[in-house]
Amino acid sequence: MAGSRLRVPSSPVPRTVPPSSDRPSATARARTSRGGGRRLSTKGGSGAAADRQSTENSAPSSDRPLDNKELQALLRGSKLKISGSKIELIKRLREHDESSSKPLDENSMLFHGLCVFQFDAERQGRVTKEKNVERFKSYYGIPPKTALAVYEGLRRKHNAVVVELKYFLMTLNWIKLYKTETQLSGPWGFCEDHVRAKCKEYAKLIQSLKEDKIVFDGFEEDEIHWITVDTVNFLAQAKWYDPKSHSSGLKYEFAMSIRRPNLVWMRGPLPAGEMHDGTMYRGGTKKTPMKDRDRNALYFMLPK
Repeated sequence: MAGSRLRVPSSPVPRTVPPSSDRPSATARARTSRGGGRRLSTKGGSGAAADRQSTENSAPSSDRPLDNKELQALLRGSKLKISGSKIELIKRLREHDESSSKPLDENSMLFHGLCVFQFDAERQGRVTKEKNVERFKSYYGIPPKTALAVYEGLRRKHNAVVVELKYFLMTLNWIKLYKTETQLSGPWGFCEDHVRAKCKEYAKLIQSLKEDKIVFDGFEEDEIHWITVDTVNFLAQAKWYDPKSHSSGLKYEFAMSIRRPNLVWMRGPLPAGEMHDGTMYRGGTKKTPMKDRDRNALYFMLPK
């Protein structure tokens, strides 16, 4: 992420409650993992918080308002932003609890992803699901069904507590549109430094799925034509010129299974323009002796 690409907007992040779920009431409470049963309530027109400390013997509890330091401690424990007024802190903690307590499915992924870019429940409800999926893909590069599969794969491989949906979606948005840190800071509600750190962290998490997902295997015995192969040049600020795209960049080789929609091979990056596609596939030119060819080439993965 080059340049000064990464201030926190004054407006809160859009609510991310799926339209199919029940709307939270005025007395919605946000639970936390600390505080021995402590609850934060927005009941009352002033938005004050009531602290209800329960005991194991069900003794009567005494109410007192939580101060900002206590609210910030709860938010910090949930890895949430701690700046803002008391009402904003309560709202942020409550919405985090509502979002994390609901099971995530394809429709929820679609809803959460679009809410970041001001497509609220009303706007999403005016159009077809196909249109909303098209909008989602324009920001994240993949449909919500695929994003959900990747997200669940990360949670299984790493830790459900560590992998957070908002950072995951922000990273997909960065990979798709390659916005600067400052441009990402606005809609996602984080400062530039935080955006930079989290995008790098989650990009590496997504990359860690490569060994599990891209496997040259699973072919049936009666298959004659296994794969289709092609190379792609990705534009980048690099010293290698690619005459094919008339720009600088890096080259990757991909192989797709013909009978099933699976990516079974990926190799790269290699300098763009350094070798022909066929040379990359064979591990050398036609005149290169077999013993001198690159054994990491796809050619040597195929059965004899």
